[in-house]
This record gives sequence, structure tokens and C-alpha cells, in this order.
Amino acid sequence: MEKIGNLLKEKRLEKGFTVEEISAKTRLTIKYIHAIEEGDISYFKDDLSYLRYFLRSYCDVLGIDFDEIKPMLQESINDYTATFTMQVAKDHEQIEANVAKNAKSISKPMQTASIKGVKKHHKPDFSLITLIGILAVIAVCLVLAVIYIFPQLGKSDAPKDNSAPVVEKPKPEEKDKEDKPDDAKPKADAVTIKQTTDGYHFEVSGLKDGDELTMELTFQSDVWFALSLDNVQQGEPASKIYKSGETATYKTAFKAGSQIMLRYGNMTAHEIKINGTAVKLDSTVTGNPSPANLYFDEKGQ
Repeated sequence: MEKIGNLLKEKRLEKGFTVEEISAKTRLTIKYIHAIEEGDISYFKDDLSYLRYFLRSYCDVLGIDFDEIKPMLQESINDYTATFTMQVAKDHEQIEANVAKNAKSISKPMQTASIKGVKKHHKPDFSLITLIGILAVIAVCLVLAVIYIFPQLGKSDAPKDNSAPVVEKPKPEEKDKEDKPDDAKPKADAVTIKQTTDGYHFEVSGLKDGDELTMELTFQSDVWFALSLDNVQQGEPASKIYKSGETATYKTAFKAGSQIMLRYGNMTAHEIKINGTAVKLDSTVTGNPSPANLYFDEKGQ
């Protein structure tokens, strides 16, 4: 990883780019760029599956062929993963050894023989105390029932009013309101979502320019996610790793010809709704464990 970082840093300096300029062009944070150039692969321990995408973006800006450094990147990831796994196993073995040692030092036979001259103290019988308490509560409830409830049973119910009910005629405005057909009520703009060439491309229609478009996103597993509008990554919802069951919302003004891209680290049956309408995803998409992009083209009415 250090070789890759040195190569990118030298190429950046050769082209005269600052770290801030690279961050603006790749939309990577400045901390990410410093970690890449320093070869600090441990900084990406929670994002190893996305590290290749970060490096590809960096290479594209500098004009470097990513395929040339891909073998070095894979080797670095394999070395780091093997080292990390060995360390976890070693720590686990040390914990088990400590537990066994402590258990051996404190596990001694209990002394059951009574000591002469020491009187035994008998603990109170809590079961008997509990029974007495329950009987006392029942007795109190019976007394209250005799005093307050039983006398009420002998009383007759209040006389009923047998007079004919008065039926009020509906007011004209109320009748008009009741007879108003459902079609006359205002309805929300209907959204049509159509799958196109493959399971990853959709057309959104039924809205006019300026109408509000709301995406409700529910994540069914821990996943890295980012959203772009016309190839510009959006800050809300944030680009990060979302937990299983977590939700995010994206709102924008509809504009025919625009494209929304959803980038997932994996496609494990995540849920998507547009203005309340669920997006139906093919099983080939929801069963894809690899990173994938979904594209939504705004077609208007």
C-alpha cells in the first residue's frame, strides 16, 4: 500500500494539484487522501471493500491506469486481512487462558461440615410470609366488595327515555359535502416507476418540473451508501455506512432529464419508495452481494 500511496502522491505533485483540489475532484475527504498517500490501509479497516473505488477515483483524476496498481492493492488487502485475523485469534487464545487460570485459582470445595460451638441461624420462611400477605389482600378486597359493590347491585337502573329520537335534517352545505364525489377531491401527483433495459435502470414519470420528489430508503443490512444527482454526489443523505433497519430520506425538485443514482455496497433486498410508491426490484438485483448502482431517469409526465 505504501508503493501505491507514494506513486499517487508523486503524480499529484507532478501535476501541481493540492490535496484540497483532489478532494474536490474525487469527493473524497482530505483524511482519506492523506491515509491513501501514507499507505495507511488500517485507516480503511471498516471500508476495505470500497477502498478500490476510492483509488479508482483518485487514479482517474491523475490519469493513471487503475488496472496497473490493482494487483498491488489486492496483495496489500490480503496481507492486512491475514495479519488482522491472526491478531484476533491470538487475543482470543489469551482471553481463554486467563479465564481458565482465574477459574482454577478460585474454584475450591465448599466447606459443608458444621463448626462446633457455632449456632446455625435459620432464615425466615419467605413462602409462608408471602402466603399470609396474599390472604390479607384477599380479605381486604372482600371487605371492600361487601361495603361498596354489593349494595349497588340492588339498585335499579336509571329510567330509560322511551321518547322517539329527534332526527335533525342535514344542513344544505353538509348534504352537499356528503354528496360530493371522491373525484372532486384533490389528489396527490401519481408517480409511475418503470423498469427499462435491465434490473438497474428505471424511468420516473407522472410529475411536472418543480414538483417535489421524495425518496424513502430503508436499509436491510449494514451497507455503505451514496446518492448522486446528475453525477454530483449529494451531502444529504450522507455518504457513509448505514446500519440494518436504518432509514434515510432524499428530497429534490423534479426536473425532466435529470438522473438520480443510488450506489450500494451490496443489494441485499433494500427498500426504496418514491413519493410513497415502492420500487420493485428483480431478484437478480436483490441477491447481488457485490457493489451496484441503481439509476432513476426523470421523464416527466
